[in-house]
Amino acid sequence: MAVDFFLKLDGIDGESADDKHPKEITVMSFSWGGSQVTSVSGSGGSGAGKVSLADLSIMKNYDAASTPLFKAMCLGTHIKTGVLTAVKSGANGAPFLQVNLGELFVTSIQISGSSEIPMESVSFSYNTIKMQYWQQDETGKLAAKSPVTYDLKANKVS
Repeated sequence: MAVDFFLKLDGIDGESADDKHPKEITVMSFSWGGSQVTSVSGSGGSGAGKVSLADLSIMKNYDAASTPLFKAMCLGTHIKTGVLTAVKSGANGAPFLQVNLGELFVTSIQISGSSEIPMESVSFSYNTIKMQYWQQDETGKLAAKSPVTYDLKANKVS
């Protein structure tokens, strides 16, 4: 199934011409994850530590957002909000996944070029993350599932 990804960043425009995502960054792929360190004692007990969340990394074509992103990285400027949206083809442009990020920083930019438009890998750290998923039934109707928000500073899930 074909999927489109868009990233909307506060104060940084991309080149998306999509009706529902104008001037957002068109994302070709993204990567994100986390890990939970646990310990198991000899007596059989176990415990969890603080979760470690990875930066959100995106792959995109070099575009209008590229130089503002580079500037933000060089200056250490924080970006107030970011929203990564995933849209299934044929779902009338409705999102099935949305990741809202707060207080982002550009932590890494890698550019690679060939005979095509240069590609960029851009990574962001963040202080808050909210994940929302919409399940699609057999008729195509989308139903929201409970969102989860994590505040890294407060180490709080809601």
